[in-house]
Amino acid sequence: MSLYTSGINFGYVHTFTFGKNKDWYVSPGLIPGILYQYGLINFGNGTEKKVSTFGGAMAEGRLGFGYNGDRWLVTLNTRSFAFINELDGSNPMGITYTNGQLSVGYRFKILENRPKFLKLTGL
Repeated sequence: MSLYTSGINFGYVHTFTFGKNKDWYVSPGLIPGILYQYGLINFGNGTEKKVSTFGGAMAEGRLGFGYNGDRWLVTLNTRSFAFINELDGSNPMGITYTNGQLSVGYRFKILENRPKFLKLTGL
């Protein structure tokens, strides 16, 4: 199967902070859109079908949660993408994928005798 998909998405992602020092956050988002799809589908019985359709639907959902402290930061993010389209007016087809990411970071203390060009850049 070789399908090529192109689309336009508009959505919204917002970050809410909470906790005593606003160190914790949650960041949900929903990004719907429309798509154009073309390609070639190979069925298991040896037949092929060319696909060229416009007007399918797709959506992306995001959810992030984390801690952003003075020295440590931890984030857990997940993202899910799905689209559905009809191949010939009666056979809907959908594809979905989801991924996740866990990040842990530590901020090192910067020495005050760093070069002047680093101070100018904020590093």
